[in-house]
Amino acid sequence: MFEKNSPEVTLTLPSDREIAFTRIFEWPRYLLFEMWTKPEHVRHWWGCAGSTLTVCEIDLHPGGAWRFVMRMADGTDHPFKGVYREIVPAERLVYSECYDVPSLGTPEWLTTITFEELTARRN
Repeated sequence: MFEKNSPEVTLTLPSDREIAFTRIFEWPRYLLFEMWTKPEHVRHWWGCAGSTLTVCEIDLHPGGAWRFVMRMADGTDHPFKGVYREIVPAERLVYSECYDVPSLGTPEWLTTITFEELTARRN
């Protein structure tokens, strides 16, 4: 059985170009999907400890852009942006993600979020 509100995150490396994180929540996937896709919710959890989102823009449709600016406690801003490639409500999000600092080369990666309903296993 899953532990209620378990903060554990499992990290795996499926290939030399992939990192997979898994976390189990005791909430329905439709609610988790909303937490990832509505600015009024994202503002409460996205970013590093001690940071705030000064910009949180989400245009949720394939081809739509998102943009966040994370302000650290020292006042520095860290901009991120991306474009949605695939959206299956309450099931899957696929989007590009970029740390938008041209002096660093604006590295970009592809993120896939999968929301699954799990049932408790009985021994």
